Amino acid sequence: SVFTPSTPCFSKKAFALPGMISAPATISTSGCGVVSFVNAIYALNGEYIDPTMLAQYSNSHGHYFYMQGTADTLYEDFARAKGKFYHFKWDGKIYDMTSLKRHLQNGGTAVALVPGHYIAIVDYRETDNSFLVLDSAIYGKRPTTIHGDWINEGTLRSGTMYCSYFHLFSRVK
Repeated sequence: SVFTPSTPCFSKKAFALPGMISAPATISTSGCGVVSFVNAIYALNGEYIDPTMLAQYSNSHGHYFYMQGTADTLYEDFARAKGKFYHFKWDGKIYDMTSLKRHLQNGGTAVALVPGHYIAIVDYRETDNSFLVLDSAIYGKRPTTIHGDWINEGTLRSGTMYCSYFHLFSRVK
């Protein structure tokens, strides 16, 4: 199952920043980094991290910037603080597809930055060189659906799906 920011309970839950003058953001409007993280860990080991709690953690620990979204510092910090409880660890930030493939083949998952958005990448299929992408915010410019999609490597290297980098996660007991 793919969790999305537009899930009714997320579209109304506000998380205000200290000193915020305008309306607070919601997970629906600003939560792709949070929801992609939730999807990556759920696909990794079946552990459900509550997105509202994670959004509040992100905000209170300086990992959310109003009108800019989630800072990639969230992933390492939350793994250090709560990874043991949720049975995962952060394995680092990488920039190459070869390392990503190896990580996925070894049972790991990833959160990737595409232009202005985060996605979860949770599996690799060698037979057709494609990756299982869970996109938490579907819109017409990305070739994704709410159900998860096998996307070929070429697509992840160009346009609206160009992956700048990957945060890697693996299981711990």
